Amino acid sequence: MGVMERKKIILIVDDETDFVELLELRLRHVGYDVIGAFNGEEGLRKATETRPDLIILDINMPKMNGLQFYKEICTEYGRSKFPVLVLTARGELKELFKQIDADGFMSKPFETDQLLKEIERVIRESSPVVFILDAKDNPHLKIAAELMQHERYKPFIIENLQTLKECAGIMAPDYVLMEYMQDQVSGEEMIQKTREILSASLQKAGLPDRRIPLIVYSYSGFDFGAKSLAAGADRFIGKPEGPKAFVSALKESQIKKKV
Repeated sequence: MGVMERKKIILIVDDETDFVELLELRLRHVGYDVIGAFNGEEGLRKATETRPDLIILDINMPKMNGLQFYKEICTEYGRSKFPVLVLTARGELKELFKQIDADGFMSKPFETDQLLKEIERVIRESSPVVFILDAKDNPHLKIAAELMQHERYKPFIIENLQTLKECAGIMAPDYVLMEYMQDQVSGEEMIQKTREILSASLQKAGLPDRRIPLIVYSYSGFDFGAKSLAAGADRFIGKPEGPKAFVSALKESQIKKKV
């Protein structure tokens, strides 16, 4: 007999009592463990205590509004510690989208089935997979990988094209980071072959129109920007100034994907 997977925990932070209670009943019915909070301060305390898999957050609340709550649960690099699905009035969506980098937005009123689909999507996509094409003995990568995990990314260090092909065949990444200076092939060839492998993986998964952002860096100090972009990279960030540079590049690419 297999090990039973624990129920996903959803924290609802909304000052409308009836709405929270009805949503709790619906979410429990489909298998979630649900916790309600009726203002930002209570929500912050319960988020710290329970470490939810998702927070459903209303923006207009007393004691601490949704924007203040969101800022409180963000790390020093601006990414929230938990996946967040924001609920707000339709007229506020566009402006709100500019202010916070939440995992999802829904305008009130909405159909429950629509909300359930969005909850499933946010939970599924809450920890993007990052392939890092570099040597495992690169002394910079351990700290960078730990920071990515802290920021809700799932990093995998991949040392050669064969391993990339095997891993992409199992799971297509959401992002790829790559050191331009490679041992076996030139940086341009590595980028081109990586693009071919990723395209084949997406074709197999039935996602031929999807493009996986490929971000290139180089600790050599040389500017390989033009060559990287010409070969198929989406961005060249040069020599990373500490682990934060990787997280910043991923965050910026994530925002562009949403636009």
